[in-house]
Amino acid sequence: MDQGAAGRTMVSEQQTGQRPSEERLLLDSLRFSLGTGCCQVLRSKIDLFGSFIESSADPAVRMEYAILLGEAEAAYRVEAVYGPGSLMKVDHPVVRDLIGMRCLSMPAVTRPDGVGTVFPKVGSLPALV
Repeated sequence: MDQGAAGRTMVSEQQTGQRPSEERLLLDSLRFSLGTGCCQVLRSKIDLFGSFIESSADPAVRMEYAILLGEAEAAYRVEAVYGPGSLMKVDHPVVRDLIGMRCLSMPAVTRPDGVGTVFPKVGSLPALV
């Protein structure tokens, strides 16, 4: 089994013999955006697809979406303090490609060492959650 963002287990189509639902695929996409720190993209996806996921017949999908919304709100609070893009993992290959194609813009704030994510060192943040 593959491990998704935040350690959630994703079951592949080959393992179940069934194709994942559209809601599951959208949840995976939202988790990926959250995992790469692309909060602007995450917010857009939630605006576009949130009501569709909320209306899912699968209670597990609705519950996972509610958890994801809580995690997204925490990320938005961090970005409200440290600036847009402050959680973006600029060293992630997909994020680098999107920045290179000008689909995403480089965050204005960078770490002092200029490497990897632009998020401050662990332990230097006030508790926001």
